[in-house]
Amino acid sequence: MPGHDPTRTPDHAPGPAMAETWDLSSDGDAVSSVGNGPAEPATTPHQLGRYRLLRVLGQGGVGVVHAAYDEVLDRVVALKMLRTDRSSAAVVGRFIREAKALARVAHANIVQIYDVSTSAGRVFLAMEYVRGRTLRQQLAEAEPGAPCQRIVDLFVAAGRGLAEVHRAGLVHRDFKPDNVMVGEDGRVLLLDFGLIADSGSDTAAESDERRIAALDLTITGSVLGTPAYMAPEQHRGARADVRSDVFSFCASLYEALYRERPFAAANYETLRAASLAGAVRPPAQSHVPVWLRAVVLRGLRVDPDERWQTMTQLLAALAADPEGRRRERLRRTALVASIAAVTLVGTLVALHLRRAWTRERIESLAAEHLAAVEAESDPERAAAAFEAFLADPAHQGTRALVRAWQHHGDRRHAAGEREGALADHARAYAEASAPEDAHAALRRIAEIHLEGWDTAALSRVVQALPNDPGEPRDSELHVTAALRRRDLAAAAALVDASPTSRFAAAGPLLHTLARAQAVDTTASAAMALPPGGPWLAAVVEASGRDVVLLDHALRPGRRWRTDGPVHLAHGEAPWAVTYHLGTASLIDLSASQEPFVRFPAPAALLPRGIVDAGGTGRPELYFGYRWPLRGFHVVEADGVPREAHAASGRTGSDLEDVIAADLDGDGVQEIVAAFGPSRAFDLRVFHADTEGRLELVARRQFGWVKTLGLLRRPDGELVLVALRDHRGHNADVFPEPPHFGEAPGVHLLRWTGESLVTRMHMPPPNELALEFVDDVMIAADLDGDGRDELALPIRGGGLDHTMLVRQADDGELSPLILGHGAPLAAVRVGDGPGHALLIADDAHALWGLGLGDTPLPPAPTSSPVSAPPPAGLHDELLRARWARADELAAGLPASAAEILRAAAPLVADEAVRRRFMDRAAALLAVAGQAEAALELDVGSLDDPELAPAALLRRAELLTELGRHREAIAAARQLRAHPRRTLSQETAAEELLARLSPLLDAGEAVELRFFGGAFAPAWQLERPAALRLDPVSGGLQVDALAAQTRLATLPVRWDGGPLELELELEVTHAEYHTELRVALHDADGQPLIGVGVNARGDRRFRRHGTHCLPVAQERDELMVRDVASAATRRRVVVRATYFPDRDVTICAAEDDGMRTLAEHRALASPAAGRYTLVLGHEGDVFSPHRIVAEVRRISLHGARIDEAPVDDSPAARAARSLIAGEPLAALAALGADTDASPRHALLAMLAYDALQDVAGMTRTAALALPGLDDADLLHLLRTRPGLAPTLRAATGPRALRLLAETWPELARHHFDDPVVQQALLAALAGVEATAASDAPTRRALRALLHARAMIRGRLGDTTLAGRDFEAALAALGDEPDDSAGSQRAETHLALALLLAGADPSAALAHAVRAVASDGAPELVRDRLRREPALAERITHDPAWQSLVADR
Repeated sequence: MPGHDPTRTPDHAPGPAMAETWDLSSDGDAVSSVGNGPAEPATTPHQLGRYRLLRVLGQGGVGVVHAAYDEVLDRVVALKMLRTDRSSAAVVGRFIREAKALARVAHANIVQIYDVSTSAGRVFLAMEYVRGRTLRQQLAEAEPGAPCQRIVDLFVAAGRGLAEVHRAGLVHRDFKPDNVMVGEDGRVLLLDFGLIADSGSDTAAESDERRIAALDLTITGSVLGTPAYMAPEQHRGARADVRSDVFSFCASLYEALYRERPFAAANYETLRAASLAGAVRPPAQSHVPVWLRAVVLRGLRVDPDERWQTMTQLLAALAADPEGRRRERLRRTALVASIAAVTLVGTLVALHLRRAWTRERIESLAAEHLAAVEAESDPERAAAAFEAFLADPAHQGTRALVRAWQHHGDRRHAAGEREGALADHARAYAEASAPEDAHAALRRIAEIHLEGWDTAALSRVVQALPNDPGEPRDSELHVTAALRRRDLAAAAALVDASPTSRFAAAGPLLHTLARAQAVDTTASAAMALPPGGPWLAAVVEASGRDVVLLDHALRPGRRWRTDGPVHLAHGEAPWAVTYHLGTASLIDLSASQEPFVRFPAPAALLPRGIVDAGGTGRPELYFGYRWPLRGFHVVEADGVPREAHAASGRTGSDLEDVIAADLDGDGVQEIVAAFGPSRAFDLRVFHADTEGRLELVARRQFGWVKTLGLLRRPDGELVLVALRDHRGHNADVFPEPPHFGEAPGVHLLRWTGESLVTRMHMPPPNELALEFVDDVMIAADLDGDGRDELALPIRGGGLDHTMLVRQADDGELSPLILGHGAPLAAVRVGDGPGHALLIADDAHALWGLGLGDTPLPPAPTSSPVSAPPPAGLHDELLRARWARADELAAGLPASAAEILRAAAPLVADEAVRRRFMDRAAALLAVAGQAEAALELDVGSLDDPELAPAALLRRAELLTELGRHREAIAAARQLRAHPRRTLSQETAAEELLARLSPLLDAGEAVELRFFGGAFAPAWQLERPAALRLDPVSGGLQVDALAAQTRLATLPVRWDGGPLELELELEVTHAEYHTELRVALHDADGQPLIGVGVNARGDRRFRRHGTHCLPVAQERDELMVRDVASAATRRRVVVRATYFPDRDVTICAAEDDGMRTLAEHRALASPAAGRYTLVLGHEGDVFSPHRIVAEVRRISLHGARIDEAPVDDSPAARAARSLIAGEPLAALAALGADTDASPRHALLAMLAYDALQDVAGMTRTAALALPGLDDADLLHLLRTRPGLAPTLRAATGPRALRLLAETWPELARHHFDDPVVQQALLAALAGVEATAASDAPTRRALRALLHARAMIRGRLGDTTLAGRDFEAALAALGDEPDDSAGSQRAETHLALALLLAGADPSAALAHAVRAVASDGAPELVRDRLRREPALAERITHDPAWQSLVADR
């Protein structure tokens, strides 16, 4: 202990130094000297066993330390004794356990424990008495600016003792400078283990009072005592482990190096908040090296997983002083210079060899460690080993560390974690010191970018990659990047410079297409017109309703507008199809703008091809109807539609495309049709007789083919082209993974006269997830070389692109992706050998490629401006980090920002540090991480040079987040800033002008639902689906998606900025449901809207958010996989329209995840009256349930339209019902409950709320005539008390409605426990229902089948089989032409259920399934593909005969 004579009688209290010497804060009390604080009771003996007490050295709340004389061993010891007036049994037990634990540890840097014993009722601990000073005293007497190395050496010595404690399985929990002694002999000793515990002990139960009591605010603005060094998890009361000691050690070391504690605090609350936030205050000035600051700051991270994981790691990092190594190298150089000339050369060579050997040895060891890490097979241990490898200081700066990041990135890439893989390779690039490693990392980043659609990112990364024509991989990346950004001229030049590239043969095509001509119109579709006429092509403009004809110089000529959207049909006539208000029209684009035929249609037509099937010169249009009608139909010029092929129509599948040609040269035309969901997924080949009647001659189940085409091969053969993308998963049709038939890509199929066989398959390039756009496939000679190319529209990243497919002389196919332009048609202009390609760019502007002399302009790409390192940054390591981050800025802005953010604390100069953070904030803004960018921006606002740009960035980010008041405040600050530039001032003025109208109180509708009442202007269309919650203040919506409008509000918009925002919590969303808020015009067309939705199939369930931008297509903002329909989500969706820019900004926040998208309007909408609709309008959705609580609907830039308020009894009753006041509703209706079906419905709902069965029964019969099917089904599903009354009143109708929802839910939610239980509850006892007519029998069969599927899924095969049999019995003797597919479905399910237990019964059911189905070929397909039947089919002739094609 301190250097005092222990035998001297303590005739005076020790001074302040003594008070600092022993800290008895084992129970959290502040240290006090003998003269301070409460004294030990007067009964303290002068002798404890063999120890004679000499003097009190210090005392705390429950303990006292004495200097004592050991009479047996003749030595002076320090005796720590519990105070009898403060010690409970628990304290005594812990004291003994701590002493015993510490006695197990022996180390040169730990004070030695001699004895733990009791005497005279006292418990005490005898330990080594050390003469010396505490580490705090030692540091306080050091000169300011003392060498860091001396401080580090002291702490390393203490750290060795702490590491030994950890090796013994203990945690100190109270490391600080007061608990380390520096002896007069130079030893550094760790002491005062009052809080020591087993590393596995739970500290969460420690009282907060103990920790708070240890805070001594004796110096204003400083914190003394244990909490100043405690780790964040200790502040939270969580379990402490060795990493908590690491934090305390680094907090102490930080204080020693910088002469201030890492967390500024005036009291415990502010200290705790700073520690939990990781708010380490930057020192004003510092001589601490960058490397040392980095080591200490890592130990101070909030997350224990991000700190040094052991003291051994930390001590190794402190010992690995790079500056010390540099000094050592300089010392050796000076030594060499002093040696005689005759030995100079030899010495230099020896030193060089030694350094080289050392580097090789370090690299070799790191490589060995990496190999061991990557050999670990257990995923959890492998992840821990990887983190340990990264944290090991010995691996820093090695090539093995770079390879570790690269290999980790490759593994994540193989697992489908593309973004994570990019981040890992970015880290590899940042760590690489060898040029070849940096090159490899950058190339890998570019290759992974090829799998996505971020053109700016790919281009920027590739620009940083050297283009060596002799290195094919690099040169091909440069060509691909140029094509992706639509820079055909640059791509052609790059190909010319690299004659060995795989793109070399594409040079002539690229040179041809690089010559472009702008066409003065917008376009969404186009068609080449027959030769010989005055017009070369017909174009549908971006509006979708305007048609314009182009002459032979591609000049726009005649144009007209149609009633409905225009669909072009490819094939043997230039026809277009429109549909409007139940009438379909055919227009001959080469003849007249007026339809040549009109005919009634039950739904919108989907034209799929025009074929002269009978060869009579009378072309026919083959088409299907929109879901759910579907079908396979044909109509001639007489306008009489008919079924094209009855058996194909019975598949209940979508017709996707039709094409006709003599595919085998026998003079007979083959007509090929592609069918998709829900069952067929096949290609069908037909022949036609002279009357045009189709005969099916072959079929091949292929997968979902959206588009067919024809291609002439270099050898003259005509082949069928089928396009398959990554869509079309169906586990029923394709039971084996990946559940979608043939592989994605371009398939060339040959017709043998009997079947379609694959001639060639070209997979998607660069593993792109392709999405082919419907109905367009262009096959034409685009470069005049005599071979046709394919131009295929594909979609990616929300934009349309072109996949060009070349044919080599040997027939091989080579793809090229031309970005930011959709191919529409190929036309022959002039007498040249090739065709011109018409494409529409991202803004729907039309271009002709392959003619003219104007280069096709590259797509505009925004990317961060390159930024040089800030002035004053001289550290080479930090300059290199800045340069690497700048190179990654466009491709991986978030990764680049993280590199800068992590490097910022290593910068000593405050001004330079701010520039690191400012650049990181700018990159996070580019990455779409607005909140993170705003957080980093705070420091820039205090810097006069950085503030103007930071304020502008802040205003723009706040605008994106919808925080318009804050954005306006930032813009005003910018406008007043003395260092603003003219452009910044202009931007601020524009932003203020844009946002101010949105905050005009007179032009805002803020709809909250506190207070339990709807605004009177609301029209409550479906009160049964709405309820105000007085507790939460929200509007509870429990509706079926098929119910469309739930409530409406008339509004007026004057044409200015407009913002619509919806905040809600979704609690239940079943398959194919949607809830939105939108403004609709008088025709029901949406102006702007936002909402939530649910999609999926048997493989997955997805909940999403969407936006309806002004004059643009719907945008799916965010989609997330969910396990159940009952997954809760808090969602905010916003759409903001700025007319001055014709832009809608769509944003969504879904349980913390955020996304943002910007859409340019294709037309300017008209101001005027609109209707705010809660629900949806115009779209068809399933009758499935969605439940949500709407917290807020905000509409800014519009106002409630002045209109008479509906104060009728029905309106008042509806408002009362929604407010939860059924008696008030009945009072409002008065005697008029029977006045109309709506009145009766409202009364019935009120009686339901009151549980008045008689009232419900009396009003149900009157209410039912006014209920459409969706409303009735809604009541059946959501009102369990009312459901029996409704079933009794409606009879078969209720059963049929239930059959419209539960079977589909059983299919799409077959493994969702919430829906499973709801279905079983809803269908309990349904088997007892009497079914008197065919529709009711089919409904009962569907419900029993659905219940059987769920029971089978739950493992109850007995009950499942019973339900299946009951389902068949329900159908009775109904003929197969009306119930065949249902009967077949159930027989097939029984065949699969019984395949293992009763093979003969399974075969019998399979036979009946084939016989019953109107499309038996599909049943045979399913049986052949079913794994459960594979063995039976392989070995049993009966099964083989059953599944054989007929």
